[in-house]
Amino acid sequence: MAEKGKTDSQLLYGVIVRATIERGSILATTLPPLKEGFYTLDAKDLGNNNLIAVGTDHLPLFAPGEISYKGEPIMALFGPDKEVLALLADEIEFDYQISQEELPPSEIEPLKFGWGDMQASSEEEESVVEKSYIDRPTATLEDTLFKVSTWIDGELLKIEAPTQWPFHLRDTVAHVCNRTQKSVVVYPQEHFSPKDEKLLLPSLLASIAAMATKKFGQPVELMTTFPTFKSGVTVWRKTYLSTKGKPLREEVKAIIDQGAFPLFSQEMMAQTMAGLIPLYQLEAFSAEVEVVLSPTYPAHFFGDLGYSSTLFSSEAHTSNLAVAAQMVSTNWRTKYYGESRPRNEYMETLPIPKLRDLIGETGTVADFSRHSAVYKLQKRTKQHLSPFFNYSRGVGIACGGGLSGFSTTSALHTASKISVTLDANNEVTINTSYYPSQKTFSLWRSIIIEELALEKETIVFVANDTSQMVDSGPEVLSLDVERSVAMLTHCCQAIKRKQFQEPLPISEAVSAKMI
Repeated sequence: MAEKGKTDSQLLYGVIVRATIERGSILATTLPPLKEGFYTLDAKDLGNNNLIAVGTDHLPLFAPGEISYKGEPIMALFGPDKEVLALLADEIEFDYQISQEELPPSEIEPLKFGWGDMQASSEEEESVVEKSYIDRPTATLEDTLFKVSTWIDGELLKIEAPTQWPFHLRDTVAHVCNRTQKSVVVYPQEHFSPKDEKLLLPSLLASIAAMATKKFGQPVELMTTFPTFKSGVTVWRKTYLSTKGKPLREEVKAIIDQGAFPLFSQEMMAQTMAGLIPLYQLEAFSAEVEVVLSPTYPAHFFGDLGYSSTLFSSEAHTSNLAVAAQMVSTNWRTKYYGESRPRNEYMETLPIPKLRDLIGETGTVADFSRHSAVYKLQKRTKQHLSPFFNYSRGVGIACGGGLSGFSTTSALHTASKISVTLDANNEVTINTSYYPSQKTFSLWRSIIIEELALEKETIVFVANDTSQMVDSGPEVLSLDVERSVAMLTHCCQAIKRKQFQEPLPISEAVSAKMI
């Protein structure tokens, strides 16, 4: 433990004790006798700092007397022996009063978007297609292991943690422990987080461990496992069609279940809305996105932030409209997909004529019309085709724009930074708080090699701690690939313009709002 100046005091191990009920109150807590060197930490010890802030949303570190979801942390137990800790944690008893009251409605204002007059139509309406689409809540199949270490080094509180958001972790710990941001240094550790497992939980655990280090004066190692949860999304769509099957008006409502504590709620509603807007032209459109509460674990990022769930509903509904019009799905799409100014103002996508061409080419190569006809025909017969024919089990098509990063109005988008420095030895230093995979680093390196004509061995990262890194924001939504490449290219081109006109080293920094 000495590699980064950790203290030689006795290491404290920590475990989290969690709620075993969904909702209710803690009436009493019974602790086993604790030997010298064993300690507890709960909401009372944190006072008014028992919160993690994510924009305008908040999440308590420990349940403040009221349980909001099963698995919510109630207290942490610390001691010098892991095995004894585990036994003591099992002996802790809570006297609960289970709540039977209904959950209060969310205080988050629903997001609404639309255009046109929903009460009028230029054509006579003949039919209505009304469907609901459900993307159920889900979680990672295996619990993710989290390990956080905290210690005091002189005037600094230092932290090792696998995290997708080092500066959020730093700022949260600084708030909880009443320290300045500069007096907290985070050393991000390598991590694999395909479902954003290491986004916010490291901030919560690091805050608990850091508070224990502050209160008990010893270095702390806190380990726990917990799955990551995805929000459930339910979408209702109602489309009014003309006598020829042309869509005229559409009403849509999406309900997002974010669990007990909504997080990233404004951005999630914005990205959810982007998936609700259909690609077919409409005279009028009305959509609403609402966040609801449930006594379940807080759910937010899970590889994306709601866009894929609602895009699925849009494309499934499009296929249902094609069925109602008795048309092949590809033919219906190429006939009715069209440009829409309101949609383009909300979200930029591939030009619709190009998309129609792609649909046509894909349908031709896949022989979609024939497979679709065969599938419909065999559904009417008693003797079905062999399941070895893929199209005998169903045939469908879906398309849509891909999202990378946050909406342009989000503070998480505009605040992101990256810098590049070329020194006198022709060595390039990349400064970012992202912890890129080997594939991503190879991509970044190829950009720099192409722009500055350097050898790959000369490209390095700045020291991996928050005292030297710039804040690139949360590592989510493929930001380390799409947007970061554009930011690195911008820096390299600026350096190239100055390379033989100004003395080395030359540094260039860029924020996302400049791209």
